[in-house]
Amino acid sequence: MDTALTKLQSWLGELDDLGETFQERFLKGRIDDLEGMEALLEQAADARYELERVRQALLLEKRLAELTDEKISTMSKEAEEIMTGEHTRERYHCSEAFVKIVGSYLFNGFGDEAQRMTTGLAGGVGGTHEEMCGALVGGVMCIGAMFGRARPTENDVPAYKVSAQYRNAFIEQMGGAKCHELRELGYGSGGLAPCGVLVGRAIPVFFNAICSRSDLFEEE
Repeated sequence: MDTALTKLQSWLGELDDLGETFQERFLKGRIDDLEGMEALLEQAADARYELERVRQALLLEKRLAELTDEKISTMSKEAEEIMTGEHTRERYHCSEAFVKIVGSYLFNGFGDEAQRMTTGLAGGVGGTHEEMCGALVGGVMCIGAMFGRARPTENDVPAYKVSAQYRNAFIEQMGGAKCHELRELGYGSGGLAPCGVLVGRAIPVFFNAICSRSDLFEEE
């Protein structure tokens, strides 16, 4: 077993024993150092936060290990379908569809609030066609969920590097990053290929960037 996992397993065993000890002291009314307990609770909250980061990293690694070309192809087709309404009553925009499909695979879906946050990003921000394509920004949002930070003391480099790698690969494959650039290349409702096709094509680009992320940190 990996050394880090062995260490974590040992620590969790110690934590379990500690929990039983405090439960017994609580039942017998022997927890009397309230000031000390308050400080301990703050440390426990920090430990819980770090454990959640470990849990998420392990689950994501498992998801990526189970990833196959067939699964990626299925996700691409599903994204296209929920944008066109084919075989379903759903009809999502580019940023919505990307986050919904990719997020469902990686995280078993995001909450409704997070999903709603993707709506205004569609169509180059609010349908203006002036800003970043929804398939690109949706991917960056998923990268943030995987490698980003919730506290300013955490490392922001992984999310920066992987986001930049996805952006560069997206531009190379699609021909541009902004919505109006892609429309000029033939994507969009009035173009040669609808936006659903673009989102479908972006999904394998995204997963390739994620799965090759180790190349970005070889020197570190």
